[in-house]
Amino acid sequence: MANGKWSGEIPVCEGKTCEALEPPANGRVRSLLLESGDAQWNESIVLQYGHQVEVECDVGFQLEGASILTCLEDGQWDETVPFCRPKGCKSPPLISHGFVTDSHTNISVINSTSNYYNRKIFSVYDDRNSEGEYETDEVVYDFGKQLTYKCETGYIFHHEGESSELQITCEENGAWKGETTECVMIECPTPLPLEHGKVTIRNSNSVAASDRRQNTSNVPHDGLVYLYGSEIEMGCEVGYRLTGPSILECMENGKWSFRESQCERVKCNLSTLVLYSDAPTPITENGSLNIGGNFYGDLADFTCKSGYRLTLPMFASSWSLMKLTWTCQLNGSWVLFNNIDTGSEFMDSILKTGQALCQPFQYKCPEPKEPDNGYILRDESSKNLTVGSTVKFKCRLGYILHVSNISTCQDGGQWSYDNTTCAPVQCQSHPAPYHTELVNVAKEYVYGNMLNYRCKEGYQAFGVLVSRCLATGKWSRVRGKCTRISCGKPPVRNGAIILGASYLYQDQVVYSCPPGMKVSSHPVITCLSDGTWSGNPTCEKV
Repeated sequence: MANGKWSGEIPVCEGKTCEALEPPANGRVRSLLLESGDAQWNESIVLQYGHQVEVECDVGFQLEGASILTCLEDGQWDETVPFCRPKGCKSPPLISHGFVTDSHTNISVINSTSNYYNRKIFSVYDDRNSEGEYETDEVVYDFGKQLTYKCETGYIFHHEGESSELQITCEENGAWKGETTECVMIECPTPLPLEHGKVTIRNSNSVAASDRRQNTSNVPHDGLVYLYGSEIEMGCEVGYRLTGPSILECMENGKWSFRESQCERVKCNLSTLVLYSDAPTPITENGSLNIGGNFYGDLADFTCKSGYRLTLPMFASSWSLMKLTWTCQLNGSWVLFNNIDTGSEFMDSILKTGQALCQPFQYKCPEPKEPDNGYILRDESSKNLTVGSTVKFKCRLGYILHVSNISTCQDGGQWSYDNTTCAPVQCQSHPAPYHTELVNVAKEYVYGNMLNYRCKEGYQAFGVLVSRCLATGKWSRVRGKCTRISCGKPPVRNGAIILGASYLYQDQVVYSCPPGMKVSSHPVITCLSDGTWSGNPTCEKV
């Protein structure tokens, strides 16, 4: 200008600015040029070329797009403004024999598969892992969502407490938080031994413990694990009745369908026993009902007292029965045990008559039988052979009585002892005379047997070597004896001298000759068992 100045204002170069960014919904924008202590982002901040801003999402939301934007020289941002979408969790892992339900609706949302994880705190992040835990990459659950794991019927979670369900929660970081484990089949405790009975497996849902458990230190005594659905059958010994069901099933609560079955002895009610009464009746007069017990197999006998006989009105008077016997049966009823094929009609007819079962009767015993090698001693009381009569038995010489020497005629017409026998007297240790041996050896010796002896080698008999078994059970004396054989004095010739004064079996003598002569053979000779000397020496000139 004429005044020496420039017209107008001095131009200033201003940096190219970018439009202020609108924070995304559920998000915020901050300048990276601001210090941590500076004010928060606002739209009045001028952002020029090179300036950078960072976009962040609120908790529970995930940024979709670039998080940092840069202002370019043309006044444009290098990236479009990102947005914040809700953050969630992908499908949780699946477990064998289990499924996942919505905690609020109880509707199954994920079915079970063959993949399962053994007691694991799991966190599922957005990216699919190498094991393929997820069915889809899409986010299907919002954070805070709760899901519940449950096991199929008959299965339970395998961990302490063995609860029926486990819960997981979708966290803000997109991971599931919670604990899960595999579902294992429910086990029932090993059945207790059944006293007076046995327990058998009814189906095949029981497996060997070694096939199911790695740690076999607590294997049941029968080596089996009883799984859900197992059935066992209870059975009792003969004479016992089962109280409770015979078939038990392992239920889904880990218990058997019935607490406990027991075997109780079959018992018969005494009140149902015919003729049973606290006081005598006309029918049972002069008789008694003896009850041995009222359990299975026990007997009850009705018998008449002495001088009376059991008389049944429907049978002939010659027909005799010693007693009526009932037995307790498996069905808990009393049954007449005698060989009477009339059933209940038999006792009904007796009760209708009202006649006493026991009638006076004088029994007689049959003629007693004499024992072999014995005889019977009779007196006046034994001639009629009535009840109370007695007979005595005696054995012949050399025999001894076995059982009893007296037999009495008893009620019912039977002898108290009808098998009396006379056995030969036995002799035990036989004599053993000196220098003898027994010829006829036997296992036993009875009355009348003879023992024959002979002398040992070098001895000869004088008298009879015989002993006899006597009626007293002792042996007779052996009259003979055995002495040593004598060889006599040996011959002496040519002036020989004999040294030795005994010439019996096994004795020895010595020959000696005068001066100028010698013994012709061995000078010592021995008396032999045949009564001869072992040599015949003499003296001959030197």
